[in-house]
Amino acid sequence: MAYLGQYRATAKTAFLVTLGAVLLLTLSPEWLWQMLGVAITLGHNKLDHAVAFAVLATTGYFAWPDSRGKLTCLLILTGAVIEVVQGLQMIGRDRDAWDWAADCVGMGLGLQIGNWMSNFTVALRYDKRKSL
Repeated sequence: MAYLGQYRATAKTAFLVTLGAVLLLTLSPEWLWQMLGVAITLGHNKLDHAVAFAVLATTGYFAWPDSRGKLTCLLILTGAVIEVVQGLQMIGRDRDAWDWAADCVGMGLGLQIGNWMSNFTVALRYDKRKSL
């Protein structure tokens, strides 16, 4: 993990930019995006939620490697708050517990992807040392 330490600032920036984009897209009224003619989707709402939280979890995995428990709690709460706020009349979206479940599945997948990537980079560094 020390090898990836030099990229921690980049991972933190990527996480915060992604979090901002997710919050903007999920908490803006649907009519606003329709009026602007913008449709950012993978074709299925639950897949959109899972992918967004997988990206957040993967970047967060490398941004704060010593705080994965806190990251997990933050993402679980973020997904829940998004669903509660989406149910407010001024947002004009639907509150759906299955969206929150998709967020949690995506988060779990993202943390596993981060783990695989971390193990892969450690293995690459080990192979470089071994061949010298």
